[in-house]
Amino acid sequence: MRLYWVRHGEMEFPPVSVVEHETIDRFFNGEHQGPLTERGRDEARRVASHLAKLGVDAIYASPLLRARETADFTARATGIAVSESNDIAEIRCGRLGSDSRAAPFLKTAQRLPLPERARKAVVGSVLLPIYWSRWLKDETDGGESPMNVVERLVRFLGVVQANHGARDSVAIFSHGYLIYFFANFLADPAARIRNSVRRPYIRNGSITQIDFHASGRYRIVDYAEHTHLRAS
Repeated sequence: MRLYWVRHGEMEFPPVSVVEHETIDRFFNGEHQGPLTERGRDEARRVASHLAKLGVDAIYASPLLRARETADFTARATGIAVSESNDIAEIRCGRLGSDSRAAPFLKTAQRLPLPERARKAVVGSVLLPIYWSRWLKDETDGGESPMNVVERLVRFLGVVQANHGARDSVAIFSHGYLIYFFANFLADPAARIRNSVRRPYIRNGSITQIDFHASGRYRIVDYAEHTHLRAS
């Protein structure tokens, strides 16, 4: 079985200049439900066109708006209905708290004289790894543990294996952290926690292809591929 794990398209998010710490916390716990931006919709269209050419037999999506909207483009392109699953929602990293080193960083980022996209890039390049590394070390409040994530991924894959045949291709619309965690877990299960902190970010609209065998073995065919997003 071929699995196409798609990261959703770019989503709308409050301007970094007015983002408060609580807003960032909400984003990292699946509570912010922004729709796709125009760029995100274009990414979703390109993903849909690409998957329609490859051929898919089923579509699953996280219930979070950005993932479901991205999946709907492929559903319209293929005529295949979308099945939602909470098991492939984004990882809930918990909250850092106002005393974390993210708080002063946010205040500094708000004052930077940068264009909005550049400001977001600065925040993302520093803030994302902070949340990720703290979560892996169990230094956030609330959220879920890495083992919780493994358990729901295993549960989801069991459903997919039960519902589809060995020759089927399944499109899965999910989130960057979850896809990265899954790929790392498969590539080296014994070192998944140690190595997952290195680079959790993958591009919006990218596709990670994984062969899923009846024996339970996995093989990563292509990781975070995004050539289909290039302007034609």
